Amino acid sequence: MHPTHGLQGWGLVLLVVGLLAEQGDASAQFNLGVMYDNGWGVPQNYTEAAKWYRQAAEQGQADAQNNLGVMYLQGQGVPQDYTLAYSWLNLAAARMPPGEDYTRAARARDVVAAKLTPAQLARAQEIARTWQPRRQSPMTPVEPSPAATVLPHLVRPTSPRHDLIRQVQERLKAVGFNPGAIDGAMGPQTRDALRWFQNAKGLRATGELDEVTLDALGVR
Repeated sequence: MHPTHGLQGWGLVLLVVGLLAEQGDASAQFNLGVMYDNGWGVPQNYTEAAKWYRQAAEQGQADAQNNLGVMYLQGQGVPQDYTLAYSWLNLAAARMPPGEDYTRAARARDVVAAKLTPAQLARAQEIARTWQPRRQSPMTPVEPSPAATVLPHLVRPTSPRHDLIRQVQERLKAVGFNPGAIDGAMGPQTRDALRWFQNAKGLRATGELDEVTLDALGVR
C-alpha cells in the first residue's frame, strides 16, 4: 500500500480491508496491520498493528509472521521477547521462497539468535517446530459423495512418487516435523513441514523434494 491516497480513498480502503479482516482473511489482516503500523489512513498504533499481524501470522501468513517477529524484537506493540521474535522470524523464513524477503527474515532471525542463551534458543526452535497454522473452518460441512458411500473400500493405486512422498512424510514425523496425514500426497501441511525441516538443516526452504533434502532425510 502506498501512503499517498487521499483521505476519502483511505476511508474506502480501510472499510474494505477491515471487513475482510474481520471475516478472517489473512491477507486483509496483514494489510490492516501494515496500515496501523505505518499510520496509513488510521492513527499509528503499534498495539493494533501487532493484533492484526498476529491473527494473520497464526493462519500462516509469512509476511505477518515476519513483521510480528520484528515487533517482538523491538518491543513495539508487544513486550520485547527475543524467544518469540526468533520463533516468528524462523517460521516466516521457512515459509518464504528464496529472494529478498527470505534473506531479510533469515538475517533478522540470526540477529535474534545471537541474543539468546542456548536454552532460550532451544525453546524458540521448539515453539517454531511444533507450531501449526489455524485453518479457517468451512462454512458448511462437506457431505461424502455417493461413490464414497457405496465403495468405501476403493483404494487409489499407488505410484513411485506416492510411495516416495509417504516415506518422506514418515521421516518428517519421525524427526519431529508434523507433515499431517501420512497419505503420500504433497499437501500444504507436508510442504510446510518440509520447509521447516529444510530451514532447520540450513537448506533452501522451498518445500519441494530434491536430492539434497532426500539425502538429509535419509530417504531413497
